[in-house]
Amino acid sequence: NENVATAKTMILDGNSSSITFGPKTTAPFIVGENITLTIQNITLENFNLSRFSFLGSGSSKAKIIFGDNVILRVSEDITITTGGLVLTGNTTIMGVSNASTLDLDSQAISLTGADKTLSLQGLNINYKAADAIKINTSSATLVYKSSQVYIQSSGVTFDNGNLKIHDEVSFCG
Repeated sequence: NENVATAKTMILDGNSSSITFGPKTTAPFIVGENITLTIQNITLENFNLSRFSFLGSGSSKAKIIFGDNVILRVSEDITITTGGLVLTGNTTIMGVSNASTLDLDSQAISLTGADKTLSLQGLNINYKAADAIKINTSSATLVYKSSQVYIQSSGVTFDNGNLKIHDEVSFCG
């Protein structure tokens, strides 16, 4: 039960490795006030934002950015609130069991970066707001694969970009 605390802005490059969080782990990553932690080239097993503690408040609150080649493997139901996931690179959010539900509040996920892709695979996705996912660039792509999508309102906002649907995706609303 070791913790990693960041006292300055840093990039954690996993070099294609993985980190496995134990079930219901407390926050082993502590990100200091006014600090940005960028994570890239890594797989995070049993991902949940509760595995990260963000110090500070308001404009001084710590931030996390997911860069290129990140796989977030979800093994439990999680809720992502406003500003929860900032993606600047190719990212896959993948359910590891059929019961994994991703609840998305307003502006929960933001994808920026030219030619970047967000892939949602093997999840039950519950859009709780019309702008739950924000695609911020004309060449970005959102991919649904083997997922069920529950829409209370439109759920995805495209300034520009692409939508791809693969393998047994159902939309309910």
